Amino acid sequence: MRRTRGKSFCLEARSARGLTTHVMKLSPPPTNVFDSLAGYPPWFVAACGTIVVVALIWFLAKLLKWSLYLLMALVVVAGVAATIWLILQ
Repeated sequence: MRRTRGKSFCLEARSARGLTTHVMKLSPPPTNVFDSLAGYPPWFVAACGTIVVVALIWFLAKLLKWSLYLLMALVVVAGVAATIWLILQ
């Protein structure tokens, strides 16, 4: 007598080789970003979105800071060059 300990996923419709003949239906791949996020809890999507936005703002602030440093350096170089040119005239 054969005892089964639980229902296994591979015991449903057995073929001659012992494997199931049932075809598993897969969901179609998501067509856009929002479809792929639908499987996650809304609070997790909001938290990750917040982190991404904060990181983007931080990166833009760093870019603006270094742009201002470059602009100040160029103004100093142009001022020194203009002063030297005016002295030599």
